[in-house]
Amino acid sequence: MGDKFELLKTPVNRTVVRKKNKNEKLRLRVIFLDDSERVFEVERKILGSDFFNKVCGHLKLLEKEYFGLEFRHHTGSYVWLELLKPVAKQIKNISDVAFHFIVKLFPPDPGQLQRRLTRYLFALQIKQDLSNGSLTCNDNSAALLVSHILQAEIGDYDEELDAHHLEIKQYVPNQEYLDHKIIRFHKKHSLQGETLLSFPWPAEMCVRHSGRCVWSIMPSSDLPKSPSHMRSPFCLAKDPVSDT
Repeated sequence: MGDKFELLKTPVNRTVVRKKNKNEKLRLRVIFLDDSERVFEVERKILGSDFFNKVCGHLKLLEKEYFGLEFRHHTGSYVWLELLKPVAKQIKNISDVAFHFIVKLFPPDPGQLQRRLTRYLFALQIKQDLSNGSLTCNDNSAALLVSHILQAEIGDYDEELDAHHLEIKQYVPNQEYLDHKIIRFHKKHSLQGETLLSFPWPAEMCVRHSGRCVWSIMPSSDLPKSPSHMRSPFCLAKDPVSDT
């Protein structure tokens, strides 16, 4: 009888536990474009917009309209966090979810990006898309983009340093076939006086080099992108870029 009586008390204890869980905060993990991570502790009923603003506040980002948070839905597809809905209602198992802070909207003209931080984040997105193959461009354009990244990361051309850097860092698929073109472009930047000061952020690489590198998102540059694992690759440099 004693054991049975104790069992009858169990539902009461469960009710207390449920009430306590309602007051617990959510711990939401965000992965940023530089591969850094941060866990945000937020209220359980927080809206998507408030969580997104909190993430942008952490970065001190003002031009928020170009970015979004994507995550893997329990159905397996990647979706954007909806800003008008509570975060908890969009996710089935919060402990298993990581949000990715990425570019959501590419403006038709990169000159619209007013803040240095915004241009830097776009640069990281371009590097990421170039690396995973979702940035569609011909070999010469790919080599040109990587050469600008080199200019920003290591400065002026140095044959030995360039070769070593390309050996240890992979910027594009099948990069080994483009190394000679990348180095040739990088050498041109140095000869033309395009120093590290000229390219403080690799995002500028999209509009430099005599205007031959064209910033264009296909099919429409002023529409939001789909989540990264579903979106159509965008095309940079439709106009052929010569390596001569």
